[in-house]
Amino acid sequence: MLGYPIASGGMGQVWHAHDSELRRSVALKVVLPERVNEKSLQMFLREARAGGRLSHPNVVQTYDFGEDEGCSWIAQELVQGSWTLKDFLSDVAAHGDVSSSYYRALAELVAQIAEGLEAVHQAGVSHRDLKPANILIAENDVPKITDFGLARISEDSFVSEEGDFAGTWAYMSPEQVTAKRIGLDHRTDIFSLGVVMYELLARRRPFDGDTTAQLAEKIIYEDPQPVRAIRSRCPRELEVICFKAMAKRPASRYQRAGDLAQDLRRFIRDEPIHATPPHDHRACNQVGSTESDEERGPWPDCRDRGLRDVLRGRKQQPCEG
Repeated sequence: MLGYPIASGGMGQVWHAHDSELRRSVALKVVLPERVNEKSLQMFLREARAGGRLSHPNVVQTYDFGEDEGCSWIAQELVQGSWTLKDFLSDVAAHGDVSSSYYRALAELVAQIAEGLEAVHQAGVSHRDLKPANILIAENDVPKITDFGLARISEDSFVSEEGDFAGTWAYMSPEQVTAKRIGLDHRTDIFSLGVVMYELLARRRPFDGDTTAQLAEKIIYEDPQPVRAIRSRCPRELEVICFKAMAKRPASRYQRAGDLAQDLRRFIRDEPIHATPPHDHRACNQVGSTESDEERGPWPDCRDRGLRDVLRGRKQQPCEG
């Protein structure tokens, strides 16, 4: 039974609905009639197939998909009381200060996202559009990755052609920006999560520009400003973890999202992290590097409260510098 709309995007709408057979509420995603074409249906099918093979507390679950009277739909887990990570960032920006527990809460949040991303990759799926708007936060502050419309499934060759382009500019990896077929794998998502983490830590994006060409050049060739140069109270360990995730070369990043999660867990437990500060990128680009041409690419190397409680407590804490 169809209820009321709860979200909308460029391609479709999400409705609150009730599954009478299973007796539960679901989020029903449908393609807008005016957007029905071969490409949109292909993306919709890809999202259904990708979501259908995933089951993890930090990933929105897909229950079923199908077509009814020409309307394609996907029935997904209804995340009650959710907001997006984009909403959270907007809230923080509007108030301008955070509580003293902000960074530890963010470490926990990003660790859970990384654990969900590890499950996605283990299922043979690359998200390819990881960004704050595609991360829901449930009432209990559990993050859940959603929207697999641009996902790449390992056995699908039609989405790995040379020049294939997918993603959101500000969160793309260098290999996505250059639309490289060789070397484009799950590690592109790790870079995107690093960008998300940077935005959470610094409360601004690491790469920006007036045009997509300017943005692409910065992603490929320029190092972001150190987080601690913007937010002096950011723990150094979190900055190091973030910059390792955002390394220009895929081989220099965390190789698994699970490794990123484990380093964040070490920080939370006050244990030494495994990541080290990035070394001089000039040495990495010297002729004779042991990295293959596929890994090298055209870029230099780059260097306990919930979120709602963190926001509620901000006025009792000193303003972040």
